Amino acid sequence: MIADTTFLTHFLEEGRAGLMGPARTFFAHRREELIRTAIICIAEVAVIFPNSGDAWAYFKAWKIYPLHRGIAEAAADVDRVLLRTGARLGENDNWIAGFCRYYREPVISRDAAFDRVPTLRRVAY
Repeated sequence: MIADTTFLTHFLEEGRAGLMGPARTFFAHRREELIRTAIICIAEVAVIFPNSGDAWAYFKAWKIYPLHRGIAEAAADVDRVLLRTGARLGENDNWIAGFCRYYREPVISRDAAFDRVPTLRRVAY
């Protein structure tokens, strides 16, 4: 499963507050599953850290998928399909959907917009 930016933000904020909220509960109940994220998500969440290096250090134990041509092509395919329906995602969500389609993994998200992406499964938390 690939965690979107909102999940990472909630995970971080719950940890900072010492809370076992929805994101951390979701994570704890899936210890046997590998939860990953995308470099796009780390870049987005890094703005809530004092500097980008702190964000990378915080998420160092996470598997972070890098961006490459296959993902760019998958993201373009997503955008092309949604463009025809007039229901495009935002740019970064489109990239996240591209990662999920390329790796054939669901997205962990509260954003129902991902439900518009054919063959993409969204897991809510």
